[in-house]
Amino acid sequence: MDAESQALNLERRSLEKFIQETFRCDICMEELPKDDVVRIGECGHETCRECMMGYVGSKLGEHRFPVLCPICVGKGGEPSRVERDVVDMLDLTQAQMDLWIELEMSQFSILLDCRKCNRSTFADASDHAEMKILGCPLPNCDHIWCKECQQTVEPGVNHSCDGSLEMGELMKARGWKHCPGCQTPVEKITGCNHMTCSTVGCNTHFCYVCGESIVRSAQRNEIQSAVSSHYSRCVLFEH
Repeated sequence: MDAESQALNLERRSLEKFIQETFRCDICMEELPKDDVVRIGECGHETCRECMMGYVGSKLGEHRFPVLCPICVGKGGEPSRVERDVVDMLDLTQAQMDLWIELEMSQFSILLDCRKCNRSTFADASDHAEMKILGCPLPNCDHIWCKECQQTVEPGVNHSCDGSLEMGELMKARGWKHCPGCQTPVEKITGCNHMTCSTVGCNTHFCYVCGESIVRSAQRNEIQSAVSSHYSRCVLFEH
């Protein structure tokens, strides 16, 4: 009997080497071979590949990201995330993998749509948050635009969404003046330097040379007196 028992024990131990360990899937509750296990990062919950593939596929179909551990979610508390190393173990379709990569990138990136070249590309989200003026990073495109108002910005031109900076630079370049009464831009084409603001109700008279207000009045005698006084010390006509 001892020899027979020893032979049986040896046979059992030999068979045990070929018997695969099993685990219990936390989703379907089936006992399955250990080779089929998918272990989720921080929490360590274990599921089978089929259950995890169905779960991840359903979340991708809903465009839910990040994908959270289904067992953690069911128990409450702070759930672990399903990371890329887990997804790489699953037999997802190419379309599903492409969508996973796109959603994964969107956590750290933002999709830029260039209306000049009609193409889109991802840009770093932190850089995008800090920048006011955006430039298309795609080859063969030099489009620059304002993030806030979406207006095209010319290279080397200071931009303001209301156009005030651009107008200021244009006025400086062309020597235009503001009416000191209502701030309307004024361009002198010909004639003397005595300017009368054309804005309704303004009635400001000012000097195009020095920009000073001469008088704000609609009374002829007041205007004549103020103009004479001002141009006794300034240039009425330029040669």
